[in-house]
Amino acid sequence: MSLRLPKLDPLNGVAGYIRQASLDRPETAFLRARLDELRDDYARLRFALPLGPVHGDAHRKNIVRDCHGDPVVLDLERFSIGPREWDLVVAAVYQRVGWYTSAEYEAFTAAYEWDVRTWSGYETLAAVRELRMTAWLCARTGREPRLLPEARLRIASLKRPETPKHWQPGT
Repeated sequence: MSLRLPKLDPLNGVAGYIRQASLDRPETAFLRARLDELRDDYARLRFALPLGPVHGDAHRKNIVRDCHGDPVVLDLERFSIGPREWDLVVAAVYQRVGWYTSAEYEAFTAAYEWDVRTWSGYETLAAVRELRMTAWLCARTGREPRLLPEARLRIASLKRPETPKHWQPGT
């Protein structure tokens, strides 16, 4: 049996998330423009690591232990072939938005023996991840209006990438 994994497209589905969002027209226009800009920026990236299998949404909530204590990976719908930096940027962005501590991130990079933040394409890839995270949350605002303040905070932070981010998880 042969298994062919799809090629990673980190912006796949983002336009749909934006369409589903219950936002004001200027907010939606900003997200669409940012998507177009990042699509071009992503296409120009030169990755430092070889392509390989990537989870697509690699974070600690997507790994659990079974009854024997062995790790089990969850949420595999984005499992694909792509730049390994895509999985690594998740932890860096989570630290950047306040979900992981600096110590947790440093332990992660020590275990992996490479820090994606040292790569020249980091800011672009982090921006792609942040847009994806924001658009996903925005898509939920129609059915979960309580998320609208967080969605707007994230949009405002995307407009000012140099300022610290203090996001709340969307769950």
